[in-house]
Amino acid sequence: MAKGKKLFVRIVIIFVVVIAVLAAGMWLYTSNTVNAAGDRILSNISTAGVDIGDMTVNEAAEALEKKIADSASNDLIFKTGKKTTRHDWGSLDIDYNIDETTDAAYDIGRSGNILSRFLTVWKINNGEEYGMPLMLDFPKEAIKKVIKDDIPDLNTIVREPRIVQRNGKTVVIDGASGHKIKPEKSVAKVKGAVEADWDGSDISVRLVSKVEKPEYTAKDLKNCTDVMGTYSTNYKYSTYNRCLNIANGADKIDGIILAPGETFSAHDVLAPFSADNGYYTATTIVGDEHIDDYGGGVCQVTTTLYNAAIRAELKIDERHSHSQTISYVPLSTKGFPDAVSVLKQWSSLQPVQRKKS
Repeated sequence: MAKGKKLFVRIVIIFVVVIAVLAAGMWLYTSNTVNAAGDRILSNISTAGVDIGDMTVNEAAEALEKKIADSASNDLIFKTGKKTTRHDWGSLDIDYNIDETTDAAYDIGRSGNILSRFLTVWKINNGEEYGMPLMLDFPKEAIKKVIKDDIPDLNTIVREPRIVQRNGKTVVIDGASGHKIKPEKSVAKVKGAVEADWDGSDISVRLVSKVEKPEYTAKDLKNCTDVMGTYSTNYKYSTYNRCLNIANGADKIDGIILAPGETFSAHDVLAPFSADNGYYTATTIVGDEHIDDYGGGVCQVTTTLYNAAIRAELKIDERHSHSQTISYVPLSTKGFPDAVSVLKQWSSLQPVQRKKS
């Protein structure tokens, strides 16, 4: 038992001696490298794309100031989906802590525990570059405002697949996902990217967004090959503004897909009837009067849709008639289908409704 205890003590002593020798060797190796550097930063150290190794603190500060000045016209690029916006670095009011950065660079290999210092110096001496972030004060609120200002340009709405007729053939056009930016999380991501990755050139950051996928896919529509019902009306004698309103209304309805059991409201799709929504003033029927109002002519779009829907044997849940006779359809076929329900089949509906003529 005594012999075993003595053996254990010897092993511990040998272990301690070995550790002490290794520590001394690491300290000596590190100290020699640091002493050789004198008042200069160790070799192979860079920040913001600038090699500041072997420079004094003042020389490194001057090099960084020049890099920042030269980079003022470079861009911070925001991305979401396939859209991008660009902003000059100089317009972002970022405060660069150059003195703090160069002091930290000078401390590399000179501060910390002996093991970490040794490993860092060993890598540097063997040609491995030590990249450190440029320390800066990131204007969080300013970047948040920039991102919010970009939202109208970067947000995308989900696009459902569409069925169109081309050269007499039914063609399915695939949909696309929409992206809705999350400002708070996006600011945090931009902050992290700028602080960690900026090398003095353009930097691109994909903002955090909620991805909204289409409800249907092109595969869902592959069997929608039959034309269920059609109808056409003539508006060649309409005024220019009325023609524009008809085109705008038809465009808003074009490509809408209704699944079995779904209900479509033309009014919800076409409204509001305003200049901001693409409408112009044209003759509109209000009671017994004809007045100029935004959206005049959309009633022809919805009446045409109504006639196509009844020929497709779709259920009309709600319909509003004109208050006066109109010339482009027979008397018994005029009206605004406010809600069209699909019974058993898929249908791609084109032109639709309006509650007030």
